[in-house]
Amino acid sequence: MRLNKVDLLHSGTPADVFRPAGSDRIYKLFKRLPKDSGGRAVQAVFDAETEAYRIVNACPETASSVPRYFGQASIRGVDTADGTDASRGYHLHLCYSLSFVDGQELPAAAILEHHWGRALADRLDELGVEYWIDGSVFLAPDKSSGVLIDIATADARALYHQAFTAS
Repeated sequence: MRLNKVDLLHSGTPADVFRPAGSDRIYKLFKRLPKDSGGRAVQAVFDAETEAYRIVNACPETASSVPRYFGQASIRGVDTADGTDASRGYHLHLCYSLSFVDGQELPAAAILEHHWGRALADRLDELGVEYWIDGSVFLAPDKSSGVLIDIATADARALYHQAFTAS
């Protein structure tokens, strides 16, 4: 599969998120970062995020609180709107796919205002998915549940620091 920048939903430091037209999936593709020439930092973040989605999706009591995880995606390239190949800016092997979540995006900490959210936070900690507070949540209209994104089993900032300071 090739992705196109016209389908870019969000651009962050470690990765870009794409949603191809008509698709019910998003693709989080990790970038090549100037300070991370060997790709160690983005690989570690990719591993921590994919492990978190695998864990939470496998647990019946938490699976509905994150997007469905479809696993690693095979990306052959990235094009710009005019057809120029932009693949060199990405680690094409570091991409995973999730179901698209629509709605109002809020800081993940918003779940702590609700009993179900505090219980979910405790359960995520028990499962080893301790890094979600910097992510986001899409609350149900009645606020009786929510879907978290940007979860991980390790702290991304610490992983970047370790990779950038390693000899």
